[in-house]
Amino acid sequence: MLAFLGPGYLFMKRYLQSREEIENLLADGSLWFGVNSSPPPLPSPSEKATHGTPGIFGIPEIDFSLGEVGLPFGAVHEWFLQYFFSSPSASTSSWYPPLTIIASVVKNTHRSLQQGPQQNSSLVWVGKKCWPTAQLLGGDNSSLSKHSLFLDPLNDEQRLWTIIQALRSPAISTVIADGSGFNITATRRLQLAARDGDTLGLILRPPHEMRCLSGAMSRWEVAAVPSPTIWPRWSLKLLRYKGMQPQVSAFRSWIIEYSQEFGDEESSFRIPADVVYRSQAEETEQKIALSR
Repeated sequence: MLAFLGPGYLFMKRYLQSREEIENLLADGSLWFGVNSSPPPLPSPSEKATHGTPGIFGIPEIDFSLGEVGLPFGAVHEWFLQYFFSSPSASTSSWYPPLTIIASVVKNTHRSLQQGPQQNSSLVWVGKKCWPTAQLLGGDNSSLSKHSLFLDPLNDEQRLWTIIQALRSPAISTVIADGSGFNITATRRLQLAARDGDTLGLILRPPHEMRCLSGAMSRWEVAAVPSPTIWPRWSLKLLRYKGMQPQVSAFRSWIIEYSQEFGDEESSFRIPADVVYRSQAEETEQKIALSR
């Protein structure tokens, strides 16, 4: 359900607890479809997923290094993109979110949910800063597009309120949101809302806010790196993961490469072969050094 909430809409004073609430928004014109297709039925509260469903990178080396084989639902995960012209003094209006990687995680997670009771749940993108292109969603007629809602709150207060309500809603599985300017109190509220709604929260923040305290379960840093191939590469670094100590052999950072060779039905990212071989050699050297 690719749909939009316009900036002129006065936000609701209650939770989105049922399909009737969203259908009422569609009926009065506050929410409208972005594609000409029949929307999927909204899930009932009894169809809400459990914590057993993780957010999936689609890269085994990363997914299996995390405690729940992916990003757990019922939690908030923050993302930062470092770029060559970013600086600690940069304004909040000049930053860019890592949407290519986020869209891949969302796509893999959505595909996994289609196999279970949460197949009709919606995804919510809050704040124009984090809205993806149709190409990142797989096209206007893709399943991901048909299940997506796009909300554009008027100000920071409404943005925080909207994210909290979306995280709590039983009709929503994943929330991708602009988290710029949120303090630790706000992030704790988001974490509690995600836990209450058993929802996956992907919060995108500017790089200069990495120094700010946060109540998120995990924090991730993304940065572009040189690539010897025609495919772009990024470094993906796990900055923090509450409640989990990584395995001794697990890495907290990875080099990932985008490739269209996988097609729309597979992961868009992989660990490049040359990086895999180099990582294995480094790990062997570390083990030899520790055994001496």
